[in-house]
Amino acid sequence: KRERPVHSQTTWVNARTLYRTIVGNDSSIGAIDQVNVDADVPNGFSVPVEAKQSPPKGQGIFALSDIPAGSFIWSTKKTALFRTGQSYRQFIYGLEEGLACDVLQW
Repeated sequence: KRERPVHSQTTWVNARTLYRTIVGNDSSIGAIDQVNVDADVPNGFSVPVEAKQSPPKGQGIFALSDIPAGSFIWSTKKTALFRTGQSYRQFIYGLEEGLACDVLQW
C-alpha cells in the first residue's frame, strides 16, 4: 500500500487561492481575510499542529504541545463553502494532481 503524501503549506495556500478565484472574495475564507480577522491564521486550528504519517493508519494531524482539557482547538472560520455544485466541481478539477482525493476526504 502506497502512502498518501503529506502536502506542504504551499500546496494548501495554492488550493485556497484557487478557491477564492472560483468563489470570490465574499467566500467563507475570503470574507474573513478581507476584514483582517484571523487573516494570518493558515487554517482553522487554534493550537500549533503538524500533519504527518502515522503508521499503520496513514496521515494524521498532531498537536505540537500538550493541550489543556477544555481548550478551544478548532474553528470553522476557515472552512470552504460552495454555493453551487458547479463551483465545487470547478474547484476539484482545478486542484493539483493527487490533491482532489485528499480534499474529498476532508
